[in-house]
Amino acid sequence: MRTSDFSFSPASSISLARGSSIFDPVCQFEIRDAEGEYDHLEQLHCELTCPPTDALEDAQANLWSFDYPTADAFFSAVENVPEFQLAIGQTGYGISVYHEEV
Repeated sequence: MRTSDFSFSPASSISLARGSSIFDPVCQFEIRDAEGEYDHLEQLHCELTCPPTDALEDAQANLWSFDYPTADAFFSAVENVPEFQLAIGQTGYGISVYHEEV
């Protein structure tokens, strides 16, 4: 893959998985072939996990940046999700950063 074959897809996601105490911001990249056609997607995860708590037991949310007109609107929406507010109040987070082809 040459640098010119790579394009950034403005798709970022924030996920809170029910009962698992995982906060997973994702940045998604669209990879195109030499002719500029879609080839595949790749994702970069920054998975934050904390010990399960009663407060997070039913917390679940998933937001995608392409559902908002600007990055600022997306981040504002994330910060206003009640589940996000619960998650940032927790302590003892571990972190795992990984890449995957999807």
